[in-house]
Amino acid sequence: QLQQHMQMALAGLQGGLGELVSTLRQDLLEMLAGLEARLDFDEDLPPLNVKTLIADIIELQKDMEAALRTSRQGNLLRQGLQVAIVGRPNVGKSSLLNSWTKTDRAIVTNIAGTTRDVLEAGLVVSGVPITLLDTAGIRTSSDAVEKLGVERSTAAASAADLVLMVVDAAAGWTDEDSEIFTALWGKAGPGSSGCKVKGPALLVANKSDLAGRVLR
Repeated sequence: QLQQHMQMALAGLQGGLGELVSTLRQDLLEMLAGLEARLDFDEDLPPLNVKTLIADIIELQKDMEAALRTSRQGNLLRQGLQVAIVGRPNVGKSSLLNSWTKTDRAIVTNIAGTTRDVLEAGLVVSGVPITLLDTAGIRTSSDAVEKLGVERSTAAASAADLVLMVVDAAAGWTDEDSEIFTALWGKAGPGSSGCKVKGPALLVANKSDLAGRVLR
């Protein structure tokens, strides 16, 4: 039923967007025709009202921006968002995925490196389909299988719409966290030439309950 509602909402957005784009195109063609006519027949036409022309252009710009927003909403409903959960081993990435999806999709143990591949789980937030990607803990490893998992984790973070970097609140920021940050966002940080992550990112401090015990 939820999928049906999403498809109906998407169809409504696409239909309204098509009408809006068609109207914008017609308005632009009429404006262009009027300006081109002045190149040949300016003396036979009334004086150009520059203020009105500028106001019309501003209004068209607002309508175009609205069309772009509608298009983005349609893309969200149609394609959804991919959210990659990254971090060093045993910081609680799999526990977060299980908690958000209310499932036992990911195996959770106290052994670091339990997740060896990218695990996917879906949920819907405010009508937007979300694909959570529980990635293997990123660290230097001599294990061939774990190294492949780390490579896939890096690729998943690079392609994701949103990246959540999870750290252990009880342990605080560690050298391993710094290595992961540098590997994904480069030494100069987000937006630099060495940055592999293209989308926005959030820093998540997990295990805050354990952090409280450590402080006490």
